[in-house]
Amino acid sequence: MLLPIDKVAIFKENLSKYPKSNRIKWVRYQINYGDSLSKIAHRFNTTISQIKSVNNLYNNMVKVDEYLIVPVSQNYDQYYFISKKQREVQKINAKKIGTKVVHTVVKGDSL
Repeated sequence: MLLPIDKVAIFKENLSKYPKSNRIKWVRYQINYGDSLSKIAHRFNTTISQIKSVNNLYNNMVKVDEYLIVPVSQNYDQYYFISKKQREVQKINAKKIGTKVVHTVVKGDSL
């Protein structure tokens, strides 16, 4: 994390007031052969979308030997007000913006 030098003291003071048990831990993870974002998210009990967001990924492709920053919660799912599963359900059920278009492919269609 990069902070302006004149804000460091304020940041440290405010951070010390926040319990360590409520903070998010960050792990630097080296991608291994056979890894996918799904496997990594499952391993660290997080979501693919969180990993993608933190690492500015635009698709699900990862390469062996590259590194990802993975957010890891400090407590068990039951500790949090809304569990990972409940957050996923909320996201799925959220009001969608845009228009759904359904097209049935017929003979002769091409991209």
